[in-house]
Amino acid sequence: MLADRASAHARPALAPSLSRCRHHVDACLEHLRRAHALALEQDPPELLALELRGSLDALGAMVGAVFTDDLLDRIFSRFCIGK
Repeated sequence: MLADRASAHARPALAPSLSRCRHHVDACLEHLRRAHALALEQDPPELLALELRGSLDALGAMVGAVFTDDLLDRIFSRFCIGK
């Protein structure tokens, strides 16, 4: 009964949100593919870690957990720090 009621209130995702998310998911998958290839070739673990970090950053950007330097620059450009 709960599932029926929940699905009755479900709404489709917004198109702009899907587009934004798709970009991040695609970037994450590309990093994971490269990480997989590095692991198969037994390349240095630092390269593998770099690709895994890239995949985490892509997912973090999708959910808003990653703050880029541009965003921080815009936020702090309005503050006068040190006065």
